Amino acid sequence: MDKLEIDRIRKTITAKLKNGAMLTVLKGRNQRITVPVVIESAHPNVFTVKVEDAGTAEWTSMPRRLSFTYIDVLTNSVELSFEA
Repeated sequence: MDKLEIDRIRKTITAKLKNGAMLTVLKGRNQRITVPVVIESAHPNVFTVKVEDAGTAEWTSMPRRLSFTYIDVLTNSVELSFEA
C-alpha cells in the first residue's frame, strides 16, 4: 500500500466533512449498493458517514451511521462520489 495515496484519500475526505456524497458499497459478487450520505467525521484510520436516505430495500436493515477505513476506498470496496 502506498502511504502517500492513503494520505491523499484522507485529505480529500477530511476536506469534504459535513458535505453530501454518494456512497457505493461493494456488497458481493457484482452487487453494488449506492445511497446518499453525509461525511460526519474523519479520524486517522477511519471515517464515518450518515446514511441520508435508506430507501432501497438492501439498506433498510443497515445502520444509519457507518464507518469505513481509507483502505476500503483505496481497494475500491467503497466508492465516494462528491456532489459539485
